Order: sequence, then structure tokens, then C-alpha cells
Amino acid sequence: MKKISVFLCFIIMFRFWVTDVYSQKGTEENQLPGPFIGTWEPLITECSPESRTIGLSEQFFIVNTNDIIRYSYTLVDTLNPDGSVNMLIYDAKISCDGGESYLEASWTDTMSISIYYDNNILVLLPHKDPVVTPGEVSQPEAFVRVDRNPEYEFTPGTKAVFIVPDNLRGYSWVAMEQPDGEVPAKNPSGSIIINIPESGKMLSQAPTMPEALAKREFAFYFQSGSPIPPIHENCISLLRGKKLSDEGIIAHGYNPDQLYVSYSRYNNPGRREINKLFGRKITGQVFWFQVDTLRDMVKGRYMTDDL
Repeated sequence: MKKISVFLCFIIMFRFWVTDVYSQKGTEENQLPGPFIGTWEPLITECSPESRTIGLSEQFFIVNTNDIIRYSYTLVDTLNPDGSVNMLIYDAKISCDGGESYLEASWTDTMSISIYYDNNILVLLPHKDPVVTPGEVSQPEAFVRVDRNPEYEFTPGTKAVFIVPDNLRGYSWVAMEQPDGEVPAKNPSGSIIINIPESGKMLSQAPTMPEALAKREFAFYFQSGSPIPPIHENCISLLRGKKLSDEGIIAHGYNPDQLYVSYSRYNNPGRREINKLFGRKITGQVFWFQVDTLRDMVKGRYMTDDL
């Protein structure tokens, strides 16, 4: 049950879209367009601690790990401004015998997931509790079909470039879609350019870009021009869990003295702390990332230390 509850926390962080297919075909309540029906697996599997899939049918949203969680769902029949559509999932049931039988789950809350779809990639972005943290979302994740063409290979683009001061270490926060924020520039290829100030916090008019975040389509550079290689938070957790020395980290193929960037989600460490950080009430989504040596990432740093 612990694994179920941990993964449920992940599910409560979901979102997913139905772009031109949705607008062309429309949808009746509680009916997904055909391209979304099927079984999907994570696009990014780097250091993934477990194998899992999600299934979408005309009736159910299914999460399959060691056990199966099956939800009924309803689609909200309006498009969001960013082109996504919301799915409400409810009536959770659990199967511990591979789907032969189901038991009522102990939770009864309705959860909201925003759905994006483009070029055979599904992106799910969960909404947080609308009572506790209204309007907030968390970590988007991208999925590809299990039965996709074996020759399919995803090549990420670069939707946004973050320029970081050479001496900046620790966490940085970018409050997105702020009317009084900085207007981002664009490079010749069309990528958004976001210049992070020395303080590590800024207001920006840049869009939230959950699809790009899920597909790892952000690039980071120091002001001197050196690229900052990304490392997935799963890999940091894996190395931290093993309590490795520098020699152990090296044995896993990493350099503990290398500077990396880690990013994956929005709105940490919480709205109250974010408002304190900016000295004002912030609405909308706040993207955050960490630049540190791998040694310091594995050792751990309290996010509130940077507030």
C-alpha cells in the first residue's frame, strides 16, 4: 500500500492535452478521442525506480505499477487557454491480482489532470488540492505509446534557454506569466531566452510551458557560455539513497565535482514560502531549478535555506 500511496501523490500531479484532434473532432462528456486510447509508458526513464504504465480507455484511467489503480473519469468540455483539456478522475479502485478483481480505494477525492497531446506524445500535468492550493499544478510527465513503432526515437528540441550567472549556486525561481514580469527575448531558432538575475528569482512574462518541461526541452547555460548539463532528480535520489562516497558516485559514472542543473516541477517549496521569497503575493505557476555540484545535490540542501 505504501507504493500505491506514493504513486498516488505522483498521479495527483498530472495533466494532458488533446490539441487539434480534440478541436477537430470535439468530444462528448466522458469520451476521449481515439488517439488517446491505449497504453502509455514514460518518455523519460532515466534512473526510474520502477516500471509503470498508464492506460486510457473509453471508461477508465488506469495506473499500472506493482498493483493496478483504476479511476473513472469525466472530461471537462472546455479547452483551456493553453490548448489543454481537464480530466476529472474519481471512484478509485485497486486490484492486486492483475485486474481480475477490484476493491474500493480508501480515498474518495476527485482529482484534476490537465491533458496535452502533440506528435504522439501525451503529457499529463496534475493539479494540486483546489482547496489547500487553488490553481496550483505540480510535475508534468510525458508518455509514449507502448505499441509505438520500434523505430520511433524522440529527439527533444529546445523551447527555452535559461542563462544563469556564473557564480549562482542553489535554487532559483521564475514566476511565469506575470503581467509585470520581464518580457523574454527569443533567439533565431525561436527558443525563449530567460536571463536569471544574481538573486536567483525573477518575474517573467514567459509561458508556463508544461509540455517542454515534461519533455526536458529546457537548456541551461552560464553567462560565460558554458552549458550546464542536466541531471534527473531520480538519479539524485538514487545516489542519495545509496549513501555513496565520492568514489561510489564516480563508480556510477558521475563526477561529484561537476556542476549540474536539476529541474522537474513547479511551485516548491509552497505558496507561502514563495510569496515570502518574492515579497508579494504570486499567482500562477513558479518554475524552479537547482544548480550545484553533484556532491552538494546528493548531500541535500534545504530549499528554504535560499529564501
